[in-house]
Amino acid sequence: MKKTIFNNFRYIGWIVILCSMLGSMLLIMIGASKAYSAFDVFIFNAAPQAELMHLDKADIAISYLIKSLDTFLVALVLFIFSHGVFTLFISDKTADEQKSTQVLKWIKTPNIGHLKNILAEVIIVILFVKFLELVLVNFNNLSWNILVLPASILLLSLGLKFLGLGQDEEAGH
Repeated sequence: MKKTIFNNFRYIGWIVILCSMLGSMLLIMIGASKAYSAFDVFIFNAAPQAELMHLDKADIAISYLIKSLDTFLVALVLFIFSHGVFTLFISDKTADEQKSTQVLKWIKTPNIGHLKNILAEVIIVILFVKFLELVLVNFNNLSWNILVLPASILLLSLGLKFLGLGQDEEAGH
């Protein structure tokens, strides 16, 4: 009886999967809008945001493209998260193991630790992209305060390295 209740409770994960996929699709549309803004400013001479007015057209376009890259990376995180939740909680492991060709082989999620490792690595990359954007926008007005973000990235990277979440997979390769 208890096993059946817990087994059926795992289907609540569909809410997490659906919301993550919808969020991912929304962020893909937002990222595409930001990429379009880069073309709009550079090719069609549209007016950029007030915070970017001090930059030339090429740097404004680069800023919009970096913002779109950041948005696409967050969309990818949500996609990977929803796939990981599906793999860990919903999918039938025996049916997946019998398939010889999986479409998403590159997002293998054998356990929750591996999913956390993937998400942490992508978050570190997102923070690095945010740092690049911050430096580009404030290039003529840099201060020591800007070093907080790369220091945070370094500490997160070291923490991830010391946790060793992905070492089981790396040892097998």
